[in-house]
Amino acid sequence: MYPARPTGLIGAVVLLWTMGLGTALAAGLSPAEQRGKRIYLEGVSDSGETIMALVGREAVPLPASALPCAGCHGRDGRGRPEGGVIPSDITWAHLTKAYGHRHAFGRRHAAFDVETVARAVTTGVDPSGNALDTAMPRFSLSQQDLSDLIAYLMRLQADRDPGLTEDTVTLGTIIPARGPAAPAGEARQAVVKAYLARLNAGGGLYGRRVRLAVLRTEGPGKQVIEEVERFLDRGEVFALTGVFMGGVEAELAAVVRERGIPLVGAVTAWPPGDASANPTIFHLLPGAVGQGLALARFLADRLRDGARRGAIVSRAGETRAAGATRLAGELGRRGWSSVAIETYEPGGLGPLVQRLRARGVNGVFFLGAPGDWVGLLDEARDRGWSPYVVLPGALAGRTHLELPRSFHERVFMAFPTLPSDPNPEAVREYQALARDHPLPKQDLLAQVSALAAAKVLVEGLKRAGRALARERLVAGLEGLHGFQTGLTPPVSYGPNRRIGTSGAYVVSYDTEHKAFVPRGEWVVP
Repeated sequence: MYPARPTGLIGAVVLLWTMGLGTALAAGLSPAEQRGKRIYLEGVSDSGETIMALVGREAVPLPASALPCAGCHGRDGRGRPEGGVIPSDITWAHLTKAYGHRHAFGRRHAAFDVETVARAVTTGVDPSGNALDTAMPRFSLSQQDLSDLIAYLMRLQADRDPGLTEDTVTLGTIIPARGPAAPAGEARQAVVKAYLARLNAGGGLYGRRVRLAVLRTEGPGKQVIEEVERFLDRGEVFALTGVFMGGVEAELAAVVRERGIPLVGAVTAWPPGDASANPTIFHLLPGAVGQGLALARFLADRLRDGARRGAIVSRAGETRAAGATRLAGELGRRGWSSVAIETYEPGGLGPLVQRLRARGVNGVFFLGAPGDWVGLLDEARDRGWSPYVVLPGALAGRTHLELPRSFHERVFMAFPTLPSDPNPEAVREYQALARDHPLPKQDLLAQVSALAAAKVLVEGLKRAGRALARERLVAGLEGLHGFQTGLTPPVSYGPNRRIGTSGAYVVSYDTEHKAFVPRGEWVVP
């Protein structure tokens, strides 16, 4: 199969594998294979030298980083049809089939070996001297980079993503070990474990058992991120579900993106809506901004006869301020004549109310700390000011609220789900899980959202198939349209959509009976 007297770096690759040393390295990638993997996935050389791709008959030069091998052939090397082009399977077992290859348009050639793969990559011809499809770039790269790339191609088929073996796939979740969110975190991981246990009892996924690894974070802020990095860098987790992101959204999203780990059902009030923000994070429900847009549509009918002068109020802090900016832009595009963005410090609600009243604000979108909005209403009552106040339900706080009577029918909240959402079959499923496993009787909403996220993730894994890879999971999730969890409104994603449901239920608060009152059906911005 190989030339009798190989020379140079390509020859070194030949000798390494003909002596069987490739098998000895199977436990982990060698340095050469690691360098080759980066070339394959990113089109970038560790040497710092730019790799160029020559494209089409005119040999237009482009950086290989814009056209990496994995872009067409896929993370697993099996080819991903795109734009009418069907890239070849370039796994080593396929390339080196003893009987050679016959392609759809009649081109035939002998089996590849190391030297002919090198020639195909650099000159664009197959082992029989036929020109490859013009969609296949020719790459200009050093002998070292070429050798590294071929070394990795030999390992490509067996190089699985972390957390994946022949008989198991390991998912992960991250929850706080202490603090007010800890009980809900424990409830979330308990119901997911129960759901996966039932899945495994039914045979698992394509012969693989699905297990859950749990990280309970101990510290605040930066320490949490360090704990997460250590957890993920152990290479034991294939994908994440139900991760609590409170307070470290941006930092945690960066960690996940850097490692290319799919995450379904992140627990945060501030999910970005499209894949440009983070292509591997799939949010289940709309956050504060999405709920704010649903409230804006609802409130527009109540302010139909006059100017809509809004104010978005958030507590001083980068995350909420960024969300406020996003919401303000959307409101401006939806006909609000003016939208002020205001932040407040703890204890600073009185001066804030004075400023808003002086500006004639008639619609307040509250994105501040949970519970602070009640203080805002009290300050407004004392100054004889009664604007409409709307806020995401997650910020509502206590179940029974003492609100000023002057705000009767003037306070509205958005909820992405209601207790009436689960259908009878889903209720029976949860009851069976609770019967067979020690699920907490508290934090039922947290359990419902965690179970729904786990169902979405498992559906993505099913669609990815037995030849599982993170790339295939992301593609499977992007193909979900109107998926019924039985617990939430239907979930849909797409190549540029990363929030599964769009809209919210609008609920008012009856100040006399101290009760939430649904106002109608699901409101879509």
